[in-house]
Amino acid sequence: MIDTILEVDRIRKKYVIEKSFLGREKIVLDAVNDISFSIKKGECFALVGESGCGKSTTARTILKLIDADGGKVIFEDKTLFDVENKKSISNKEMCRLRKDMQIIFQDPFASLDKRMKVGQIIAEGIKKHRLIHGKDAFNIAEEYLRICGMDKEAINRYPHEFSGGQRQRIGIARALAVQPKFVVADEPVASLDVSIQAQIINLLNELKTRYLLTFLFISHDLGVVKYFCDRIAVMYLGNIVELAEKKDLFDNPMHPYTKMLLESMPVSHPKLRKQRLSIKESEMTLKDRENGCKFCNRCLYAYERCKNEIPVFKEIEGDHFIACHLYD
Repeated sequence: MIDTILEVDRIRKKYVIEKSFLGREKIVLDAVNDISFSIKKGECFALVGESGCGKSTTARTILKLIDADGGKVIFEDKTLFDVENKKSISNKEMCRLRKDMQIIFQDPFASLDKRMKVGQIIAEGIKKHRLIHGKDAFNIAEEYLRICGMDKEAINRYPHEFSGGQRQRIGIARALAVQPKFVVADEPVASLDVSIQAQIINLLNELKTRYLLTFLFISHDLGVVKYFCDRIAVMYLGNIVELAEKKDLFDNPMHPYTKMLLESMPVSHPKLRKQRLSIKESEMTLKDRENGCKFCNRCLYAYERCKNEIPVFKEIEGDHFIACHLYD
C-alpha cells in the first residue's frame, strides 16, 4: 500500500478586495473554497486551471506561507494546521519542516536574492537546517548546481548574470540542496521559452526519479502536465471541478470546463483538430457564484438547476471525481 505524504481537507482562503469607510467588508473573494485532496509518496500531483483560479494560493496555504481561513492540512503524521479546532504547528516546528517541504517559484529572478552570489543562495538553506557547516556547505552547493546542469563557476556569480532558464536551475538546486521529501513547483516553466521549458521539465523528471521526490505541480499548460504528472485536479474559481488519473482525465474528460481546457490545447495535425467549444462569454455576479455552479454562465450544457444549486464534488467511477449536475 502506498503511503500518503500530504492530506488537504476542505481548506479555504478568502480575500477582502474592497472595504467601506468604516472598515466593514463589502466584497469577499473566495480564492480557495473547500479544496480537498491527498498526495501519495513519490507521486506528481497537478493542479491546473486558468490564471486566477486559486492554484498558487492553494499551494502557499498548504506550505503556511499564507494563513488559511478554514480547513486542515496534514504532512506525513504532523498536522500543520486545523482551523476549525484551532490547532497549528509551532513556528519552530514549522521551520524544521521547511527542510522537507520546499518550493520552486514561477519567477526565478524575483525569488533569488540579487545581493547574494549563487553559492551563498544555495548554501544558506544547507546552513540554516544544519545539514553541513562552513566551507563544506559551498561544496555541496557546487555539487547540486552540477546536478542541475550548471558549471561550477556559477557559484561565484550573481543571479542577474544568468538567463531565465539558468536562474530556474539555480532555484531548483536551492530547493534540492536541503534534501526535501515534498516539492511544490509553482508554474516553474511558465516564464521560460518553449525550448527551455522542455529542458527544465526533463530535469525535474530526472530529479523526481533519482531522489524519489513527491511533487505538487501547478500549471495552466496541460501539455506539460500530461508529460510530467500522475494525477490531475482541475480548478475553476477556487474549486476543484474534476480529479482523476492522468490517462483517465485525458481519455475521458467529464466536466465541461475540463473539456474546454483540453480542446484549447494546440494540435499540430489538421485532421486531429477537434471542433472548439463556443464558450458563452458573460460575467457572473458574486451572488451567482455563491448560489450556483461558478461555471454555468460559460457552460454549453447548463440548465436551471446549475444557476441555483452548487454541485457536490463526488466520485463518479473509480478514482474519478467531479462536481457537475450533469452526472447526478
